[in-house]
Amino acid sequence: MNESSVREIRKNEETIRRSVMESAPISNKTCFITRDVMVEKTEKALNIWIEDQTQKKVPLSSIIIREKAKQIHQHFTSSSQKTAKTRRFLQAKGGYTPEQVFNADETGLFWKRMPSRTFLSKNEKTAPGFKAAKDRLTLLLCANACGFMIKSMVVYKSLNPRAFKGKDMNHLPVFWRANNKAWVTAQIFSDWFKNCFIPQVETYLKLKNLPFKALLLIDNAPGHPSSLELQHSNIKVMFLPPNTTSILQPLDQGVIAAFKAYYVRRTFQRLLKNMEEDPELTVTQGWKNYNIAECLVNIKESLDEVQPSTINACWRKLWPEVVFVDKIDDLSITVNQIVGIARDVEGFDEINREDIEEMMNNYDKELTLEELEEITATQNEPKQSNQEEEEKEPVKLDFSSKSINEIFSLANQLTERVFETDPLTERALKFKRGIQELLVPYEEVRKDVENKRKQTSITNFFHPS
Repeated sequence: MNESSVREIRKNEETIRRSVMESAPISNKTCFITRDVMVEKTEKALNIWIEDQTQKKVPLSSIIIREKAKQIHQHFTSSSQKTAKTRRFLQAKGGYTPEQVFNADETGLFWKRMPSRTFLSKNEKTAPGFKAAKDRLTLLLCANACGFMIKSMVVYKSLNPRAFKGKDMNHLPVFWRANNKAWVTAQIFSDWFKNCFIPQVETYLKLKNLPFKALLLIDNAPGHPSSLELQHSNIKVMFLPPNTTSILQPLDQGVIAAFKAYYVRRTFQRLLKNMEEDPELTVTQGWKNYNIAECLVNIKESLDEVQPSTINACWRKLWPEVVFVDKIDDLSITVNQIVGIARDVEGFDEINREDIEEMMNNYDKELTLEELEEITATQNEPKQSNQEEEEKEPVKLDFSSKSINEIFSLANQLTERVFETDPLTERALKFKRGIQELLVPYEEVRKDVENKRKQTSITNFFHPS
């Protein structure tokens, strides 16, 4: 069994055990235990049998099973007590409102992965420079019990990918950080906590006319330092009880799954759109052209699609009193939409629900040892042209008065063209109003650029070089 399968089983250990306990009587249960435990239980059972020959012989397997069932019961009793303790804290202590209680959780994303049965997946190992299916990023989400989601963090392998050439990395739709393994380290998490979480929570609570105090619930992952709350006296950090993350963590109860379903759908929609706009574009080339910058847009739009009601409903196990509609998004509808879109793309005709569900289930699986070795070997090979490589010196694009005026000119041409071709004047007017609203922030930029230009001209006039 590969490592990812083992991790998945361990992650859902409690659910699996509970399902077994509820579905069969103790006498019929089968428990899987290690060789050392088996030896220990066997010796104990033999001693019992030898010490009392006159009593009824108890089957060896029965003793082992009952001992194991007792351990499982104790484990669940302990977990239930920890869960109850967490709930009591939320309800009684601190006086936190739902707006002030947040949960943060990470998930991996193989942002360029395709269904395993498609020819794209089959060609990834042979096509030169096309090993993107194993290109992974880590996404950290954070939301409160009311359904408000703050700016997410993306950790990638490159700090300045070529796809972001000329972009201001401090004004991306996510909090962008990087390390070689694209993992959330204690240092990166502390950076996010100090420079993203605290200021955004303060601004949000101010808009809600609430005092600036908050509770952040996180699991005890290695990248979550225990000294976080020392950074701010108004923020309390609470770690979820061990072995309860999969059943208590709100973001794990449907938010992350909904996001990934929307992300997959948008990815296929983008591929189909690009091929419709360029008939000469092949599927392989279209998929290779999908870069990390476009991925970031997809991530942002997919997160925006997750409804506040869905986020709120995912607190039902941890804090049921604050859930106003206990209903999450029906992802089966989204999966059907993905299948329909995918079948319109050449080479994806045979895709079915199982293929899409398998792909989404594997989107955050940990890499196997073989895959890690392959990636390591790939990094040691001579570098080829790759749009995701690091830009040593980020270059700013020209955003002068001339370029901004060109944007307004193109917008006017587009509006005029719509009026010429659309027979419905009311619809054309609605389009024009929409364009004008979208241009408002650029109008402000144009004024700022023009003022700076005038100021420079005046300075040069009175103080010529």
